[in-house]
Amino acid sequence: MIVYTRIFAILTCIIYLFLFNALENEHNTLVLSL
Repeated sequence: MIVYTRIFAILTCIIYLFLFNALENEHNTLVLSL
């Protein structure tokens, strides 16, 4: 069970980083367009 929780934590970290990068890129493009 510990292995599963570790894998789940790593996956959630990757997903959060991916979403954060997408939001940052969107914010930068909005600022550049203005």
